Amino acid sequence: MTEFIIFIFILMIPFLYKNIFRMDKRLVGIYVFLILIREVVAIINVYFFTLPGSKGDAIKFHEEAERIANTGEYLFSLGHPVYEIFLGFVYRISGVSFILGHQLSILIFSLSCVVLLKIVNILRMGHYKSQILLVYGALPSVVLNSTFTLRESYEVLFMMMVVYLGIKSVKNNKNLMLNLGFFVSLVLMGMLHRALLVYSFFLLFLFIWWSNNQSNALKNSKKRILAVFYTIAILMLIPLFSLVFQDMIFIFYDLNLIDSITHHREATIISNASYAVNLDSSSVISFILSFFEIYFYYLFTPFLWEVSNFYDVYAFVESIIRMILIYCSVKLWYGTHDERRTYLTLMLLIFISISFLWSVGTTNYGTAIRHRMMDWWIISILGTPYLVEYLRRKFKKIYVGRI
Repeated sequence: MTEFIIFIFILMIPFLYKNIFRMDKRLVGIYVFLILIREVVAIINVYFFTLPGSKGDAIKFHEEAERIANTGEYLFSLGHPVYEIFLGFVYRISGVSFILGHQLSILIFSLSCVVLLKIVNILRMGHYKSQILLVYGALPSVVLNSTFTLRESYEVLFMMMVVYLGIKSVKNNKNLMLNLGFFVSLVLMGMLHRALLVYSFFLLFLFIWWSNNQSNALKNSKKRILAVFYTIAILMLIPLFSLVFQDMIFIFYDLNLIDSITHHREATIISNASYAVNLDSSSVISFILSFFEIYFYYLFTPFLWEVSNFYDVYAFVESIIRMILIYCSVKLWYGTHDERRTYLTLMLLIFISISFLWSVGTTNYGTAIRHRMMDWWIISILGTPYLVEYLRRKFKKIYVGRI
């Protein structure tokens, strides 16, 4: 029963957010299409046969949530336990149901569509809403990973909210609710993954710095110095919070962090999807070059010469699509010279930073495909408008040439 209520609510989203969807038939149609394919995926995965990507973490999270629901016992910690506790709490109230876990993920995806469209409006790309939404939600790996009982949908939603509310807060710096929502979203994002906790402080610093560059009244050096000190002060307060979150000290103050990263990469199980790129700390230059090599492999593997099966073919096609959208994102930024360029610069910085963060701990393109959900929405927004206009020009030339 709960699953059906959630499903109805998901379908009602366009009516609940009329100011966003504006009852645009094409936009609403694309939204419904994206939801229905996820519902089909959920039904197949739960009642018929297991789909790729639904084993491993997805099953573990569900089983742990089921245990929490049945016993009421849980151990709070940052990362996946937060998601498991949330899922277990819902199961305890509504009854344990694998399809319910899927339905919650689809609900979170539907809310991310709303936030995505709000960001599109801020960036003044409203003419491309339908295309951006389709590109964002129709990628097969995104369809699967935003349907299964995984935390990626939640991470993406909270990150989107941080970006949206961060931009809105800068535009309306006296709005207390926007600032409060920004910090709450930042905390929720950080609680879901230890790496995102680190990243939340980077985002906080980035938005503080960016806000200083947005207002003429804040463009003096004293304000910038205050922004730096404000961020440092927050970092210094972390040990106080570590009384509750004990593993925070390790994240921020482990002097052997590089060794930890190297050990993690070396300890990861080698598979057919692994790429043999290691972090080389023998010298400063080799260390920097190896970091960039890891980042490049994370973004674009597998390469054509590595394709050997159907899964490789799909991964290769997806990497080509990413290359195209990244290229289009840069072209859009380069060709924009008005106020929008500052927003596009911010979005590109967020894309580079979040993808770089995930690349550090990723050693195979199977895991990379799942992690890329965290930055896919950004290049969907930035790359789609340029790509649409390029295709329109090409097809127009072809059509005119035939007449």
